[in-house]
Amino acid sequence: MQGLSRLNVGSMTQKSKLTAASLALALLVMIAFYPGLAGEFVSWDDPVYVTANIHVKDFSWDTVTWAFTSFDAANWHPLTWLSLALDHRLYGLNPFGYHLTSLLIHTANAVLVFLVLFGLTGAFWQSLGVAILFGLHPLRVESVAWVAERKDVLSAFFWLLTMAAYARYVRVKSLNSYVLVALAFTMGLLSKPVIVTLPAALLLLDYWPLRRLSWRTVLEKLPLAALSAACMALVFAAQRSGGAVQIDPIPLLDRVANSLAACVQYLELTFWPQALSPWYAHPALEGPALSHWQVLGAATLLAGITAFVLFRGRLKPYLPVGWFWFLGTLVPMIGLVQVGRQGMADRYTYIPHIGLFLLLVWGISGLPVWKSRRARVVGAVMTVGLALVLTSLTWRQTTVWSNNLALWSYTAERSPNAFIAHQALGLELQRRRRYDEALISLQRASTIRPEIASVHFNVATLLDRNGQFEAAVVRYREAAALLPDSAGYHNRLGVTLLRLGRPREAREPIERAIALNPGYAEAHYNLGHAWLAESMLEEAVKEFRAALRAKPTFAAARQQLEKTLRMLEK
Repeated sequence: MQGLSRLNVGSMTQKSKLTAASLALALLVMIAFYPGLAGEFVSWDDPVYVTANIHVKDFSWDTVTWAFTSFDAANWHPLTWLSLALDHRLYGLNPFGYHLTSLLIHTANAVLVFLVLFGLTGAFWQSLGVAILFGLHPLRVESVAWVAERKDVLSAFFWLLTMAAYARYVRVKSLNSYVLVALAFTMGLLSKPVIVTLPAALLLLDYWPLRRLSWRTVLEKLPLAALSAACMALVFAAQRSGGAVQIDPIPLLDRVANSLAACVQYLELTFWPQALSPWYAHPALEGPALSHWQVLGAATLLAGITAFVLFRGRLKPYLPVGWFWFLGTLVPMIGLVQVGRQGMADRYTYIPHIGLFLLLVWGISGLPVWKSRRARVVGAVMTVGLALVLTSLTWRQTTVWSNNLALWSYTAERSPNAFIAHQALGLELQRRRRYDEALISLQRASTIRPEIASVHFNVATLLDRNGQFEAAVVRYREAAALLPDSAGYHNRLGVTLLRLGRPREAREPIERAIALNPGYAEAHYNLGHAWLAESMLEEAVKEFRAALRAKPTFAAARQQLEKTLRMLEK
């Protein structure tokens, strides 16, 4: 409470100090993420969110209606959709504008962390230290440099505004003050429902630094908890409808084990952010599997830290507040209810890191070593050095997201068991006509997830292109067996068999393609060639005519029909 009053009646000198620190922090954050402004859209979710999304390309009332009623991308975040639609109105499909918006929001978030914590505690240097760590840490890169993760920075912005509104409510208890809290929280939920844990985080602030925790403050949070519950129901329905929720394929014990290991890995990456990856393979899906000792060790470490912060919590209340903030806000993303196939993600630490950094900064600043002036000077120099190191690491990590080739090459190297990385890298290399390299990546992807039909088909097309027809036939058969209703797969199998001089064998898959899609002009054309190869001219004529009926502008079919008719006349 002391910090709230201190901010409220601060002197001009103090306000100047806050302004100068905020501007310096903002500049440093902008520098750290500057390479991201030159980034392109990437193939991972950016098409769903922007480049191939017709709805965000027209900021109108229809767009607003769609944003609030759509479960696209297996999510429900209407405000995020609208922010992207506004970007499209301003920048079209120039990725610079989208990256700039995300960076500006993240910069505002870093400044808000500083100002809100100072407003709550009155501790200038500790609040600034938390904001520096939060704003500059390389684990922020995924949320800032990836256009599709606009929801991260936007929801955190409203999370922090909710905290600021709550601080005001504590000072001025009125209905209007509470409405502001609820409004800011609602805006956050509309940006990304994962912030449903915010009411619990406000209770932690009631314990420290506000020191007002009671049954009354618990009751204050019930309307906010009701908003969270309603939003959770909506987002669960969205993820179910989009097939993102993966409960059955992963047993509960495996989900719990991964959750424990992921918490420890987040701690490790916080202190040593040298092995960051856009994709972390789930141990139960892509491996390597967690050993019993790894799980036991993770559980023991987490239990030990929890016991320590509880033991020291009476004298140092910021310890349990920071720790339970970190653990609690991770719960929606930790994988107990699995969403997607990843084991963890850098972006999941965006809000949880505020609590962890609060614990660390207040804990370090409370050590007796800082009592002397010389020690404080050394501490300030070390803080500046740490900020520069983080800026350098973040700058480097941001370049990973510069384009598809950089992103997927890095991901495949860091996470060799990641199917998504090898598949996407193979397709990007294929797009760039680096066919031999593409084949290696796609073959690796098919080894990791042999049940995916499309990756076998992609491998087959490259083998086909290289003249490796026998190997291509094997892959086409695998793709068609995995996806038997794909007319395109059956047709391509037949075409390759034709190239091998096996027209009788080719007819079966091509006829299957026509049965699946009677208007498939190319399949009729290929079947005509199969009959022609067996000197069955009348049957060939029927198929070429069928191809023209399905596609009157099919010049090759018309030429082949005329040629075959001339052959019949002889």
